[in-house]
Amino acid sequence: MKHAVEYQRKAEDCRLRAKRAVHPDDKAGWLHAAEDWQKLARCAEQSAEQRGLAAALSVVHSTVTFTADH
Repeated sequence: MKHAVEYQRKAEDCRLRAKRAVHPDDKAGWLHAAEDWQKLARCAEQSAEQRGLAAALSVVHSTVTFTADH
C-alpha cells in the first residue's frame, strides 16, 4: 500500500504543477502525468488488496487442510 500512497503524492504534485503552469501545453502535460500516476496508484491498491486476499485464503486453506488431516 505504501506504493499507492507514493503514487498518489506524485499525482497531487503533478496537479499542483499544472495549476502553476503558464503555457497550456505544459498544463496539459502535467495533468496527463497526474492521471497516469493516479492510475498507477489504483493498480497498486488493487494489487495490495489481491495479495491480502490471497494471503487470507492461504491461511484458511492451511487451517482446513490441517484440521482435515488431524
